[in-house]
Amino acid sequence: MNDLEITLWCAKAMGYKYPQGIFPDLRCFDPLHDDGQAMKMVKALHLCIQPPQFVKPQRWHVWVDPSGIGVGSHTAVANPSYLNRAICECVARMEASK
Repeated sequence: MNDLEITLWCAKAMGYKYPQGIFPDLRCFDPLHDDGQAMKMVKALHLCIQPPQFVKPQRWHVWVDPSGIGVGSHTAVANPSYLNRAICECVARMEASK
C-alpha cells in the first residue's frame, strides 16, 4: 500500500466519510506524520505496541487487540524511527480485511 491508500483506510477506520468519487481533503488528517492523530487511533482501535528494544532486529510491532489479552491480528512492523507508519499500516490492514 502506498501512503495515500494507508491514509484513506485509516480515515475510514476512524469514521471520516466523504462522498463517493470526490477526493477527500487529507491535509487535515495525516496520521503518518501527526503523532496525535496516530495516538488517537491507538486508543480508539485498541492497538497494542511493542517497543523495538524487545525484539531483534529492532522494529516497532503493532497489532489489533480488541479483547485486551495480548493476542491479536493484522500485525504491522516498522523501523524504530517510524512508529506512526507501523500504527497506520496495522489500521489499514485491519480495515482492508473487512
